[in-house]
Amino acid sequence: MGHFLLQEYLHQTGLDTMYPRAALVASDPYGPPPDVKSASVDDHFSHLSALNQITTLCNQIQSDCRNLHNHKYMAHQVALLYTTLTKFANVKALVEFRTSIETTFKSLKKSLSTEHPQLSEDMRN
Repeated sequence: MGHFLLQEYLHQTGLDTMYPRAALVASDPYGPPPDVKSASVDDHFSHLSALNQITTLCNQIQSDCRNLHNHKYMAHQVALLYTTLTKFANVKALVEFRTSIETTFKSLKKSLSTEHPQLSEDMRN
């Protein structure tokens, strides 16, 4: 039963898409190891790099929301975050964030198109 829960968890969180070899091993831990030749270390590093970029952008945006008095580049940072999130289109856990950006981006950009760009209090949250 625990084995089924692990597979379900990996699928629901999108980890099976991000780490297909690990999901394969988890699905049959006593089976033959996955073909090492088919695994690309470059793909793994690419995923890790994109995850790092998401984390870094989120931290930067959060810090800028709290500390800056001029939010001139906030729309650009959010656009970069969205672009990076689209690399993980199959990860269900990130769909909510992409959708949130899609629904609020125009109003964010409009609110920052002033002489002194400042995020509203509700946009900061």
